[in-house]
Amino acid sequence: MSRLRGIKGKEAIKAFVKAGGVERNGKGDHVNVKMPNGQIITIPSSKELKIGLLKAAIKKNWLDGGGISKIVEIGGGIMEYTVLIYHAEEGGFWAEVPALPGCYSQGKTIEETMSTIKEAIEAHLLALKTEREEVPTEEEFVIGRVKVEVAGVG
Repeated sequence: MSRLRGIKGKEAIKAFVKAGGVERNGKGDHVNVKMPNGQIITIPSSKELKIGLLKAAIKKNWLDGGGISKIVEIGGGIMEYTVLIYHAEEGGFWAEVPALPGCYSQGKTIEETMSTIKEAIEAHLLALKTEREEVPTEEEFVIGRVKVEVAGVG
């Protein structure tokens, strides 16, 4: 079984387009691709994508179509979205926005990842507005961690 390797964002965008997606304008380094199922994918174009980001984009868009809130200003209003940030196996971090399926970014540090995911959210929302699709909102919620003891482990 071959191991998934990181690829440049431009290569991923070409693959999504080859699979029937339509490339749309984004913001900054982020490009939007509208997939045949109507889902919009937003990913950085010039960097090598983190493996986790790539796996998430493939799984959520081809197979089944600690949370930090980030505030984004769009069209005169302010939207707030929960951002999930993951450690990348090859170093650095990658992020996704659960309320905006297909919206991803990455960075070397958490601070850089927060900055790039804000740009990705803005690009994703712009694409939704351009396509005249509803801009999702999310209910306020709390994410917590619970430690449990499991007999025979660790």
